[in-house]
Amino acid sequence: MHHFDMYATAAAAAGAPLPNDRKIDGVDLVPYATGEAEGLPHRALFWRSGASRSALVDGWKLNVSEPPGRAWLFDLEADPTEQRDLSAERPDKLAELTAALAVHDAEQAPPAWPSQISFPINIDKDLSRPDAPDDEFIYWSN
Repeated sequence: MHHFDMYATAAAAAGAPLPNDRKIDGVDLVPYATGEAEGLPHRALFWRSGASRSALVDGWKLNVSEPPGRAWLFDLEADPTEQRDLSAERPDKLAELTAALAVHDAEQAPPAWPSQISFPINIDKDLSRPDAPDDEFIYWSN
């Protein structure tokens, strides 16, 4: 599930119809919570913030950051804590998720308020630990 499911779920719980003048990505999670529906509510999830974009498709996760012009690929079933980047070893999966992300991005409206700043975020450390020269970063825009 994803945060955008909250809108569709709240609307369904309140008996309110969803707008039909725009695409709604969210899914009503009430049937999943009550046991009326089984399985996964989404086959794929996408999110983006400025220079950082991600796709989660069928258990594989792609994270792309511009800058530094880097992509990370993870098999979440085998590596749920994202410790082993497979982008060099699995060019087929990298291409598949990159294409899925491109299709999703093409469907999105441009941001109403463009980012004003972009700053590096250490991938594997919180702010309580110092950065090291071999650390990897994505760029988060705000």
